[in-house]
Amino acid sequence: MHRAVLLLPKGVPDLLEWMDHAATWQTRRLAESYPLRNLRDAIATSNLELTTSFISSATLLFRDGDQPEARTVAQFFAAMNATLAEG
Repeated sequence: MHRAVLLLPKGVPDLLEWMDHAATWQTRRLAESYPLRNLRDAIATSNLELTTSFISSATLLFRDGDQPEARTVAQFFAAMNATLAEG
């Protein structure tokens, strides 16, 4: 995941912000009512194409990785792409 974050282009800050939100959601949720923010709502329309392109690249990067855990990360990115494609 760290490799993917380092590859994030500066043009997709919405995605980075949402990933941080999602990563800390479970911990915050335990203490209070804290809804998980919808990914599609978090990405500005002006950033959608670049974000989708990045997510596709990250999916391939991790899918072809040599560590078993990398496939899980690839599945995470693929699920994000599917969510964005649903519109």
